[in-house]
Amino acid sequence: MECWLPLTGRFVGDMRSHEVWDALSGVLGTEWLDREGNLYRPVCAALDIQGDHYPECLEYVRAHRFKGRLHAVCGYGGVKASGGRSFGILRNTYVDKTTGVTVQNVDTDVGKSQLASMLARKEPGPGFVHLPCGVNGEVAGGWDIEAVAELTAEYRREQNVRGYTAGSRSGGSRLPGTHSRR
Repeated sequence: MECWLPLTGRFVGDMRSHEVWDALSGVLGTEWLDREGNLYRPVCAALDIQGDHYPECLEYVRAHRFKGRLHAVCGYGGVKASGGRSFGILRNTYVDKTTGVTVQNVDTDVGKSQLASMLARKEPGPGFVHLPCGVNGEVAGGWDIEAVAELTAEYRREQNVRGYTAGSRSGGSRLPGTHSRR
C-alpha cells in the first residue's frame, strides 16, 4: 500500500494530433530503475476521458490498451450510496457503444479523501506517498513546488448544511506561498 510517484508533467498540444498521444505512449512505456538496479514499469494507468476530447480519449484507450493496463475512467462525485454503505473508490462501469471501451466511474470524493489521508502520513510504511528527489534534495521527476502545490491544493473543511455538519473540499492552496503534505 505504499505509493511511489516517480514522474509528473503535462503534455501541451492539440489532442486531435498524434504528438500528444505519442508523448503519452512514451510515458506509459517508460521503465524506471531504483538504486539497487531493480526495473519497474507502470502496472496500471488510467486516462480521464471526460471533456471536449471524449472521442479521442476513448479511441486512444481502445487502440493502446497496453495489454489491459490502460483503463478509461470518468469522475463521479457528489452521489452517496444508498443505505449509507461505502463501496470504495470504484463505482459502476459502462461500455461505450461506439468504441466498445469499458469505462470505469471513479468516486472522486472517496478518492480525494484517500489521497489526503495518504499524504498526511509522515513515516514510510503502508499508505505513505513517496515523492522523488535527488540526493541533495533537488527536484526530480518534475515534482517541483508547483507540482506539489497542485497535488495538495484541495483541503477538507466542515460546513453546516441544513443543520448538519458535513465535510467538503475547497480548491486552492491552504495559504498563498505555503505548501503542506495534507
